[in-house]
Amino acid sequence: MVQTRSAEAFRIANAGGLRVGSGGITGPNEATFNVRRPRNAESANVHGFELNVNHTMDYLPGLLSGFGFQANATFVDSNATFDLASTNTSFALEGLGDSQNLTVFYEMDGLSVRVAYNRREKFLESLVNPNAGSDPVYRRTFDQVDARVSYDVLENVQVFAEGTNILGNENVTTGRFDNQILNYIDSGARYAIGVRSEF
Repeated sequence: MVQTRSAEAFRIANAGGLRVGSGGITGPNEATFNVRRPRNAESANVHGFELNVNHTMDYLPGLLSGFGFQANATFVDSNATFDLASTNTSFALEGLGDSQNLTVFYEMDGLSVRVAYNRREKFLESLVNPNAGSDPVYRRTFDQVDARVSYDVLENVQVFAEGTNILGNENVTTGRFDNQILNYIDSGARYAIGVRSEF
């Protein structure tokens, strides 16, 4: 079951006596519309692979033993991709896209520092623009860097500072063509400081 679009005929009253062939009227009491809804559609093949590495450097001497990193990469592809040259593509898989993540961290004596880089490459977000028209919606490649520092001042009390999207990258959706901007979201970097306590 996938979201697809297809022409569907509907019975209408046609009280105004609209002429067949005008405005989607395909019969005396019938109109045809492009409809996007879940359907049992044709089959598709999805293939890909994921790489994941977690490594702590606790074998290093002294303070250096607190370093470590986590890395993850996903690569995915399908034979059901949207054909940009076609105006009647009715089947393509939404949400498929490569992604990469890297986190470098330091943990030692109550001090915790983490810097995370996340990347989601361009993907088809929606087969049909849900707000208007019948063109697809793509989300451009998006990179984000987050950082967090915390320190346990007591056994159950922690102070922290964190930043989200500290490079201020924008999140953009486009239509069929990359220069057809639909949404441009510039939320900027966000920062927070606080105290956390557990009882």
